Amino acid sequence: MAEAGLIPVPSANEIPPILETMLLSPTVRRGDVEKCCKEAIRYGFAAVCVSLSWVETAAALLKGTDVLTAAAIDFPFGADPFPFKVSAAAWAAEHGARELNVAVSHTAILSGDKAAIREEFRAIRQAAPDISVKAVLETSRLSDAEIIMAVRCAEITRIDFVAGGTGFFGSTSLLSASILYSAAPSSMRIAAAGEFKSIKQIMPIAAVGVKRIFSSNPVALLGLPPLADETES
Repeated sequence: MAEAGLIPVPSANEIPPILETMLLSPTVRRGDVEKCCKEAIRYGFAAVCVSLSWVETAAALLKGTDVLTAAAIDFPFGADPFPFKVSAAAWAAEHGARELNVAVSHTAILSGDKAAIREEFRAIRQAAPDISVKAVLETSRLSDAEIIMAVRCAEITRIDFVAGGTGFFGSTSLLSASILYSAAPSSMRIAAAGEFKSIKQIMPIAAVGVKRIFSSNPVALLGLPPLADETES
């Protein structure tokens, strides 16, 4: 649709502010967190998402900037016991996270249990009432009807974002992003994930209304020089 001129294609300058660095490798070291935070600040990315063990570090590095610290909750499977997930959300909010990326339990979604879905969303929302919450759905594993049902539950419980995947199980398709956007109210933002290799690849998905794109290497995606290659004056 974007290519046909039916949807305005965003400019290249509009892409960095919707990118979120996903730093979730099990081998992450402090130097990696420092580098990603510095790159996010320099290039104007929206957020840096880290595991709980790095939330305090990232929050300290990003303090006083426009870049948000996002905490990955129950990534990538969303299968932790419910009380653990809620406790993790509360802990992250108390220790510097300004956004939560919560991998949703798909058992209730696949069973059509709307009450259980709403209970999970509501408890997470109550655990972190003052920061943005993203409900992360693996849309590649869900039917269109299941995606819409989950978005409706997220709307009822005042979730800020719905995301089309963690990025661990493939990219959010253009169709899935379109369904999320169509099902969500105007107050809810849409996120997408995937190993996009160039800015050209993400233009169509940004054009359908996606306001946050998860990337493990947004610097390379944009063709920008990594910080390590720059000479400080």
